[in-house]
Amino acid sequence: MDDRDREMPMKHSLLPPGDTAHQLPPGLADIFEQISDIVIALDPNWRFVFVNRRVAEEMRLSREVLLGRTFWAELPSLLGTEAEAHCRKALVEQTTVHFESQDFFFERWYEVTVYPRAEGLTIHGRDITERRQTEEKLRESEERHRAISELTSDYAYGARVDPDGYVEVDTFTDGFERVTGYTFEENRKLGGWAAIIHPDDLPGVLERLPRLISGERDVQAIRIITKSGEIRNIRYLTQPIWDASAGRVTRLLGAVQDITEHERVEAARREIEARFKDFMDNSPAVAFIKDEEGRYAYINKVFEERFRRKLKDVVGLTDFDLWPKHFAQAFRDADLAVLAAGVTLEFGEMAPDPDGSSQYWQSFKFPFRDASGSRFVGGIAVNISKQRRAEEELKKYADQLQALSRRLLEVQEQERRYLARELHDEVGQVLTGLNLSLGTVSQSLPHDVRCRLLDAQALLKDLAGRVRDLSLRLRPTMLDDLGLVPALLWHIDRYTAQTGVRVAFQQSGLDMRFEPEVETAAYRIVQEALTNVARHSGVREAAVRLWCEQRNLNVQVEDEGVGFPSERVRAEGKSSGLSGMRERAVLLGGWLEIASRPGGGTRVTAELPAGSPGGSASLPQNDTER
Repeated sequence: MDDRDREMPMKHSLLPPGDTAHQLPPGLADIFEQISDIVIALDPNWRFVFVNRRVAEEMRLSREVLLGRTFWAELPSLLGTEAEAHCRKALVEQTTVHFESQDFFFERWYEVTVYPRAEGLTIHGRDITERRQTEEKLRESEERHRAISELTSDYAYGARVDPDGYVEVDTFTDGFERVTGYTFEENRKLGGWAAIIHPDDLPGVLERLPRLISGERDVQAIRIITKSGEIRNIRYLTQPIWDASAGRVTRLLGAVQDITEHERVEAARREIEARFKDFMDNSPAVAFIKDEEGRYAYINKVFEERFRRKLKDVVGLTDFDLWPKHFAQAFRDADLAVLAAGVTLEFGEMAPDPDGSSQYWQSFKFPFRDASGSRFVGGIAVNISKQRRAEEELKKYADQLQALSRRLLEVQEQERRYLARELHDEVGQVLTGLNLSLGTVSQSLPHDVRCRLLDAQALLKDLAGRVRDLSLRLRPTMLDDLGLVPALLWHIDRYTAQTGVRVAFQQSGLDMRFEPEVETAAYRIVQEALTNVARHSGVREAAVRLWCEQRNLNVQVEDEGVGFPSERVRAEGKSSGLSGMRERAVLLGGWLEIASRPGGGTRVTAELPAGSPGGSASLPQNDTER
């Protein structure tokens, strides 16, 4: 037998050997039977001499079986525990011992009192399992609340709730002074936490207090007045703690967060959003925002009115949900191009109206990211259908005007060709014939008459030359018969003879004939540019260059004369000569540029689309200079 099972020291026996519980006073035995606590009496040998009904129920043995058995044998789980130590202490020191133990019956908690007597021990135990569970939950709740407060709040507080519903804040964490400016003691003297609540918000706080006391969790945002007089915004969460043993809320735990700066930021954000909405809703342009997947995140009022769709109905949808497939695909391709480029891009897009018609829109789309880094595409679009139609009409009229201008030039060249041939073939031949006739007649006339006829013949010869020169100036026949280069070489020879200005001529790559209108335009541009050199430059030399590049005929006439300011270039450009050169180039789809500055000479450059070759060249490809 274990030493702990040896008999207790005997002083006086409570009951004679063999006596049982029926020998207890009847009143006391009845009381022990009725209560829910455990009552055990042990003799000096640690044998059960009395157990009440609750003990028998907990141990699931009848009292007849338990009486006389050894306490440690029936409850071996107590051996080596604090419960055993307390029981032995009560016996040895002959003192009453109080303790709480979970070791007695089925891990339930008991508040145990051990009374020593000369006849043994009496053990009284009260089941406090529910109370311990409630306290454990309270402790866990407070620890959880404290952890949450440390992570998410500026300070935390605790308050007692008495049975009459009176609430008194009794604890604050350090952050209270940082937020309010008051120490706990200063706040207590001031009248408590409620004393610093803004007067306008205090009624609402007091109104919610009964719900807290009834066990309802609460979150509020209120204003407080700090020690310095500053008004700050706070948000606090209050958690009621229910005490099951008391049957009511006995404590309030709260976490407080200073949201003043947050409110300022939110107010600024709301103001910015309001301004943005006002701006976008009053803009004449359609505006929208889509996320990276093409889902609409925003449309402005103009979009809503134009396409008869509300923002709430559009958010989250894509273009494929809103438009026919071919329109939607075009929109999506443009959005993806913007995301890939990372810059603002401009598009001309067609979009269907609710009435079924299609409108032309000029869109500017740009990529951006929000605060979280998500990518979006923003867009602003203006309906330019009217302008588009006007441009198309204007282009049509411009095309018609260009066609008319080209026709006028063609007619002009035809008339020049006709007049040149008439002067050369008809008038020239008549004058030549008349001159011959006069020569024949003069043979038989007197000397004085023959002298006068000779003078007349000289006049006829000069007139014939003038007619021939006028015919060539109107249009040299060799331009049609031989091509551009021979015509220019002939013209340069005559030009030098007439003006004394030597011309350096170079050509490269002109081993082909060009369309008649191209050759005519190039000839007239060189002709007019050289005329201006003779009239205005004050030089005795000029240069003419022609070359082919990428199926374009390039013409350049340059001198190193006096030149003129750029303002005069624009003014001279309005004259018939310069405007005629530019018009000829533009009508062929080319361009003409005049560059000049005082003392720096003048350069005329033109580029004419050469079109398809029209025949063989009259000169070899290598450079030619005259």
